[in-house]
Amino acid sequence: MKRAWKILAVIAVLLVAVVVAGVVVLKSIDFNEYRGLIAEQVKAATGRDLTIAGDLRLDISLTPAVAVEGVTFANAPWGSRPEMVTLRRLEVQVELLPLLTGDVRVTRVVLIGLDALLETDAKGRGNWEFAAPEEAAGKAAEEGGEAALLPVVHEVRIRDLKIVYRDGRTGRRTVFGLDSLEASAEGLDSPLHLALKGAYNGAPFEATGRFGSVNRMIEGRPLPVFVEAKAFGAFVRVEGDIGQPREVTGLNMTVSVRGEELALTLEAVRAQVPALKDIEVPAVGPYSLSARIRGSAEKLSVSDIDVSVGRAGLVLVKVTGAVADAVQATGLNVTVSVRGEELARAVEAVRAQVPALKDIEVPAVGPYSLSARFRGSAEKLSVSDIDVSVGRAGLVLVKVTGAVADAVQATGLNVTISVRGEELARAVEAVRAQVPALKDIEVPPVGPYSLSARFKGSAEKLSVSDIDVSVGRAEQVLVKATGTVADAVRATGLDLRVAIESQDLSPLIEAAGVTLPKVPAFRIAGRLTGGGGGYAVDDLTAKFGASDLAGRVAVSLGGQRPRIEARLSSKQIDLEELLPPAAKEPPAGTEKGKTETENGKEGGAPRLFSADPLPLDGLKAADAKLAFRAERVKVRGLVLSDVALDVALNDGRLVIKPLTVTVADGRVSGDITLDARGAIPRLAVNLDARKVDLGRLLKDMEITDVLESRLDATVNLKGGGTSVRAIMAGLDGDILATLGEGRINNKAVDLVGADLLTEVFTSLNPLATKDDYTRLTCAVVRMAIRNGVATADKGIAVETKKMNVIGSGTVNLKTEKLDLAVRPRPKEGLGISLGGLAGLVRIKGTLAEPRVGIDEMGVVKTGAAVGAALATGGLSLIAQGLFDKATEGAPPCQVALGTVSPATASTAPAQQPAPPPAAKTEEKGVIETLTKGVSEGIGGVVKGVGGVLEGLFGGKKE
Repeated sequence: MKRAWKILAVIAVLLVAVVVAGVVVLKSIDFNEYRGLIAEQVKAATGRDLTIAGDLRLDISLTPAVAVEGVTFANAPWGSRPEMVTLRRLEVQVELLPLLTGDVRVTRVVLIGLDALLETDAKGRGNWEFAAPEEAAGKAAEEGGEAALLPVVHEVRIRDLKIVYRDGRTGRRTVFGLDSLEASAEGLDSPLHLALKGAYNGAPFEATGRFGSVNRMIEGRPLPVFVEAKAFGAFVRVEGDIGQPREVTGLNMTVSVRGEELALTLEAVRAQVPALKDIEVPAVGPYSLSARIRGSAEKLSVSDIDVSVGRAGLVLVKVTGAVADAVQATGLNVTVSVRGEELARAVEAVRAQVPALKDIEVPAVGPYSLSARFRGSAEKLSVSDIDVSVGRAGLVLVKVTGAVADAVQATGLNVTISVRGEELARAVEAVRAQVPALKDIEVPPVGPYSLSARFKGSAEKLSVSDIDVSVGRAEQVLVKATGTVADAVRATGLDLRVAIESQDLSPLIEAAGVTLPKVPAFRIAGRLTGGGGGYAVDDLTAKFGASDLAGRVAVSLGGQRPRIEARLSSKQIDLEELLPPAAKEPPAGTEKGKTETENGKEGGAPRLFSADPLPLDGLKAADAKLAFRAERVKVRGLVLSDVALDVALNDGRLVIKPLTVTVADGRVSGDITLDARGAIPRLAVNLDARKVDLGRLLKDMEITDVLESRLDATVNLKGGGTSVRAIMAGLDGDILATLGEGRINNKAVDLVGADLLTEVFTSLNPLATKDDYTRLTCAVVRMAIRNGVATADKGIAVETKKMNVIGSGTVNLKTEKLDLAVRPRPKEGLGISLGGLAGLVRIKGTLAEPRVGIDEMGVVKTGAAVGAALATGGLSLIAQGLFDKATEGAPPCQVALGTVSPATASTAPAQQPAPPPAAKTEEKGVIETLTKGVSEGIGGVVKGVGGVLEGLFGGKKE
């Protein structure tokens, strides 16, 4: 046993001696002598020079270390600098005893001051491509065979590393630097720990991590990965494993990124990534995003997506969901939501970064939120669960819900939009500056508003259903609309129920700053249909105070001109409520010539008919067909019943036919034609009145209740011109008006007249002080109008039980001058002396200013026909015709009607003229009133025609 120990001791001493001897030998060797050999071997392998300027030495211990300093490796001949790599120091430390068994265990590798330049030339060839000699390549192939075992490296330390990549085609440089890197592992089966600090193109970063063992990588087993890094103002965390490390497939990792300000992070990244140089992001606040990544570089799925950017005070964006294939951008299934406290602030913050918002101003409407779910791919992307809310109800609140089947093609739209607020005027005022179309529109305060609709279809054909609009309140004005639009893009298939109602418009009228007559409570409703080629309002109903209207109105836009067709009916229309109050008569003493401001003067005298051109161009703007029926119409005290009116307008030709109405128990019918197709418009008026209670008519019009009689009248007129004055100047036609039996209210005469009127009227009726009425037998006005001159050839007549009146003369409608004479004659056997009456009443002046005078009987000597008087001119001859004895005994109304000839009249008993009265001229009395009424009646007819024309076509021009 002792011998054995001795043998072992000897062997140990010999081994120690050998080791000591080996150490002595190794220390005695100068390894710098091998620098040239190493350089030769490197050049033989790469074709480039390797220079070791520093010492190459070996430190002998149980963990021997090899160190080399000042190493340079030549660049490619075409490179931008001579050296490809420079190294200040490389140190490798290994364990000594494992080497005896061929096991290489590297305790530590230290790399300091590595500066490497990787670059390409203009053709894309890299400087890391070496042209090794063929012999070296062949030898390497021969010696190839069984791969050598990888050494175990426990620790790697790197300091001051710099790697520069230069693209020879673009000249762009990328610089990667490491201030420090420490990597360590206990062995090939132990996890690898990593910590590093450095900079990328000057942007600092740092990271720590833990990875699976080297053997896992070699054997292809799943490789766990855990990395935390800070860079570009962001904190990044990656955790998971790589299923097949060699192929970099089977990824199953969770990635999260967060930072305090997204704008700062992107600003730092933008400097390193040229593709992002034009992307500007506003300062919206902190951000965080996380996702789980699975698959490979060829097909990468992303799930558990959770993104949050910004803050709710400005804008907060959240994204959740998954992407089945992020590489192909398919299988998208994510929900996006955005919200903030004020939309205007959010738009202002992103305006500079979103060119589409550059010119858009958004009012301060309040908070906003929007969310939607996106599914599909970049080629077909559906959007569902849309939920948008913008603003607040106090000003404007907009909500959008629904889905879009294909957002890329803008098809399959199915969304509901609603807008509401407490006051429409405030909402319009808030958005006026942002909507040019509203710039000049002033909206009075009408009250709350709400509108909603459902939109379906695509950008090419969009239908709108479930329309529900309400604006205002009923106590002022309330507008409602419900229905659908089949194609909103082409504005066709419109089908809306519309209603407008108001109890009192006065506050709105006052707020608008306009002066309008009081508008009664009203309600209008109907069904609006059509679109494109035309529109129609069916089931139309309207109620204005005591008035009503019903029917249908249609507008066709398909022809050369728009065409309007309407069928309207009414039980009652009270125009007293709808029209402004009638102008009051000027107070006594006011000059009558004030009409000159309206119609102008000619020769210093005011004119009744306007010379302003009639706005007839509107007749050619559209065609129309109107049928109107009304049971009752009230206007200016008149009550019209059974009104029937048909209007046809075609290419500038207006025809009103038939025109029928019952007024004062009588019937008026006729037709009116206005043809504006030629250079000179032509007018034709035909009216016929039968059994009209004239007394009731005058009383209803609040003119007088002095008369009770029925009126028959016929008016046939034709003319042409561009103004009322021109039409009157060339007017042709006939006017005939007759009154049947009736009575005159004596007391009303007393109220209307005074002095001479009362005296004369008492003379006409000696019992006037006792009788309440004077009996009227008949009255006639018959005038022929030729070329603007109206002539009454003994065509004016009044017959009472006690007196006859007959008159003749002319009314020149060109000059508006009057030239009429009226002769009163008492009937025989009544005890009335001619001495108490005027012999001849003369009507002079103009239609605007008629004057009445009473002539002396002495100027009348002989008779002559009125025709001769008109031929030779002169009032005296006309007046003399009224004293023709051939007509003295004839009934005056029959003479005026032309049913009694002078020959027949001569057989009648002649009346003896009374002595002439005292010479005087008066402008008072019953004759004045009567003749003045005649003149104003004639003027009223022509003035009425002119008034109708001016009323139809817009009145006088300013």
